[in-house]
Order: sequence, then C-alpha cells, then structure tokens
Amino acid sequence: MAQQRNVELNKKISSLESAAQILQVTKSNAAELNIVNCVTALQRIAKLDTQESLSEDILQHLTSRTAEWMSSDGGGGCQTRHISGVLWAFAKLRIAPVGAVRATIARGAGMQPGWFKPQEVSMAVWGVGKIVLASLPEREAEA
Repeated sequence: MAQQRNVELNKKISSLESAAQILQVTKSNAAELNIVNCVTALQRIAKLDTQESLSEDILQHLTSRTAEWMSSDGGGGCQTRHISGVLWAFAKLRIAPVGAVRATIARGAGMQPGWFKPQEVSMAVWGVGKIVLASLPEREAEA
C-alpha cells in the first residue's frame, strides 16, 4: 500500500511545473516520501528554469528526508542513480546541506564502483566538484 502511494506521489511530483508546487506537495507529504520521491523532487526542481530563490531553508524538508534515507540501514532501496541524482541536484541548486551531502557520499562510498554507470559517475563527480568549489573562499576557487 505504501509503495503504491509513493508511485502516485512520484507521478504527481513529475507532472508539476513549478518549484513552488513541488515544494507544496513534498512538504505536505514529507513523512511519506521515500528516496525515489526525494530524488525526483530535487532533480525536478533543479531542472526547472526558475527565478525563485531556493535556499537550503526552503528545501530543508527534502534535504532532511534525503539524509534520513541515505543514512538508514540498508539505504531504503537507494541505488547508484540516487547517489548521482542527489549530488547533481544539490550542485545545480547551489546548495550544500552538510548532513545530506555527507550521508549521500557515505552511502555511495559503500557501493561497489562497478555498480555505477559512467553517466552516474560523471554526474556524481561533477556534483561533488561544484559543491566543493562553491564552499571555497573566492581566492582559493580561482587558483
């Protein structure tokens, strides 16, 4: 029953056309979100060409839930595409929620390298690189 609800939530998230709509749906269903719902929402928001200001505070319910899933025993069904998707979305959104980033990297580090497809590796490395560069002082980033 819960799995069907998550499938319905994912379809709903995928069909929405604005970050505000996605955030409204995810916030009102935060306790029910699984890792797939979290990744779908983060990626969908990141893909939207939005002029909305999206701070870590606004996305906190999503990033916290993502961290919970990444940190859970067994990873809650977390797959390699979820690792790369989360890191890509964080980088694209220019946010670096420390708990979620650490949990995502730790979950990925526990996976066999051969499990990752080349595109997933590329997305994850790009995401981590952007997150790290954004956190450096301006002078260090230019060097």
